[in-house]
Amino acid sequence: MNSKRLKFNSYDLTGTYGKCRDFLGQNEFVFDKEDFEKINKCYWLKDSNGYWKGSLGWLHRLIMGAQEKEYVDHINHNKDDCRKENMRICDNSENNRNRGLQSNNTSGVAGVSWSKKEKKWRVRIKIYGKEKHIGFFDNIEDAKKAREKAENIYYREYSYNNSVEASTYVQ
Repeated sequence: MNSKRLKFNSYDLTGTYGKCRDFLGQNEFVFDKEDFEKINKCYWLKDSNGYWKGSLGWLHRLIMGAQEKEYVDHINHNKDDCRKENMRICDNSENNRNRGLQSNNTSGVAGVSWSKKEKKWRVRIKIYGKEKHIGFFDNIEDAKKAREKAENIYYREYSYNNSVEASTYVQ
């Protein structure tokens, strides 16, 4: 590859944490300054799913030292926040617990759907691939509370709502 054509990311190490801007100047991620030597050896681009990838692989996996069958969860759901306090090694099931709403969700609450047969809101939760029925509720507010309670019991810190509060980063 012609080195004259290759453009590099730019870095800012003046703040509390490091910042890296892609060579197009459009996207930026943050990282712990102690990881600079790991990550500055290649250029990084944001993929179509919002993850940072370079010639060394996925940025979040490199920083966390994730092994082949391990997953890295972005606690605050911000894929541009690659500080170690915002990431954790987990299994696939734990990683899926900290996902946002699916595109086909119609209730606005994960695990809550309208049952035409019962004419009530149905609440369920998935635990290690198995679905657990929580109950039927007359109104959406009671269904939402039941789902939150179930997440606190079964998902604990991997609950989507609990995770958001765990780590914050304002860009």
